[in-house]
Amino acid sequence: MGLLTPVWNYVDALVSSAAKQDALTAARHRAFIAPRLLGSFVALACLPIYLAIRGVPGILEFGVLAWLVTPILSVYYLSRTGRYEAAHILSSLSLTGVTMLVALHSGGISSFAAIWLVVPPLEAALAASRRVLITAAVISLATAAALSLLGIAGLLPSPVMTEATHGALAALGLVSAVLYATGIGLGAGSLARTGVQLLHDEENRYRLLARNMTDVIVRHGNAGSVLFISPAAEMLFGVSANELARHGLFERVHVADRPAYLTALAEEHAFEAAHSQSERASAAKSRFIATMSHELRTPLNAVIGFSEIMMNSSPELGTTRRMEYSRLINASGQHLLSVVNGILDASKIETGNFAFAPEPFAPGPEIESCAGLLALKAREAGVDLKMRLGRDLPEITADRRAFHQILINLISNAVKFTPRGGHVTVGAACEGQRLNLSVEDTGVGICEADLARVGEAFFQASASYDRRYEGTGLGLSIVKGLVKLHGGDIDIWSRLGEGTRVKVRLPLEQATQKANDPVKLVNDGPQEFPLAAKNWMKKSA
Repeated sequence: MGLLTPVWNYVDALVSSAAKQDALTAARHRAFIAPRLLGSFVALACLPIYLAIRGVPGILEFGVLAWLVTPILSVYYLSRTGRYEAAHILSSLSLTGVTMLVALHSGGISSFAAIWLVVPPLEAALAASRRVLITAAVISLATAAALSLLGIAGLLPSPVMTEATHGALAALGLVSAVLYATGIGLGAGSLARTGVQLLHDEENRYRLLARNMTDVIVRHGNAGSVLFISPAAEMLFGVSANELARHGLFERVHVADRPAYLTALAEEHAFEAAHSQSERASAAKSRFIATMSHELRTPLNAVIGFSEIMMNSSPELGTTRRMEYSRLINASGQHLLSVVNGILDASKIETGNFAFAPEPFAPGPEIESCAGLLALKAREAGVDLKMRLGRDLPEITADRRAFHQILINLISNAVKFTPRGGHVTVGAACEGQRLNLSVEDTGVGICEADLARVGEAFFQASASYDRRYEGTGLGLSIVKGLVKLHGGDIDIWSRLGEGTRVKVRLPLEQATQKANDPVKLVNDGPQEFPLAAKNWMKKSA
């Protein structure tokens, strides 16, 4: 048993039970605990010697001692909770906090303790988390900036130590920082070795399984070359497995059988692609069923409930109450009709059966008409609906019904997701040979994770079974399809809590009377569209 074995056993005992279930996670926890624990214990062990030489410690020296012992608190937190990232942030806060306290009484940014401000970002790198690293860097930079500003403003207290004490503490700060950084480096090396060892063990486990099976196991690359073949192939082909690697297996296939061999490999890749597509279709079906169950059940319950009241009620129900119930039944029926029409329109667009009939017309009156249809809805919701149309808008050749539906869907969405007191602005302007339509609101906005999928059929941002906003998630999907039918494009900018701006660009002329090509309304993946790296996130279609 080695000299440090009891120490490592104690460190292992401090690792939380949840982290011990994964070897790499446990290694990360050990790399966090060991240098902090050992460094603090060394500081405590040196305390009696320091007291014997220096005598009773002053306020500053007591602060330095607390500064060296503080990491024990973050170790205790990690051991009790297992929250690795939070422990790193707590460690950065405690270290920079004590560093600032000591620096305030020892010269500010020129203090011997200031060198420790470089340590939190270094140790945060071991967390393998960008969030933790950025947080630690911000904390250190903010502390350095605060010390600098206090020094410039002359607000720092007078140093409470002699020149000899300052020199001794400077040497102590430098040595301790170097030792601490060395511990971090050793921890990083230990993590790297653990990762390599885990990968090596996993590979050996699979190789052991493959080498002891009587069936031949082959792994092919994208071009059909053999990346791995199990030793069982040696008995089948009479040559070593190394000779079958790369294109060795293909060269031993009879010339007449090579087309079938390549076809089988292609079918395998096609099967994987079909399996992925099937999973996406299954997810879309589940999302469709969940959405439809919500959108159909609510109005159907209203129709059934109010109609039963009217059938079973006494004559004393009254004309006013009957009219109210009839209005609610009618509204529920209209909602059901809009849901069904939305599904039919989406289906027609996706299958290429949408009746696309372009004709020339003036866009201004049509935009005003669409806004007028939704003016009452906006007033009832307490939303200010504004118009901002350019002068002398030229004629556009487009499908009039599709043009109406694009605007109505966009304005309706903007009104629906804008809280009372907000406003929605509808704009139009000509830019070259394109008409730019814009709908901007001050509503709830869309988060970055959801923005990548906005416009996909049946998808709603932050959707759940107890959604605050009703809808099938087809509105923007239909807009996207209709815009593509016109040869246009659509951009969406949004910022969570501040609002959304949708811009549609349509060509003024349709080049030819084209057949309706199918338009895909379900994305193949979550990142089909690029996002702008700005405060306002952007998505284009």
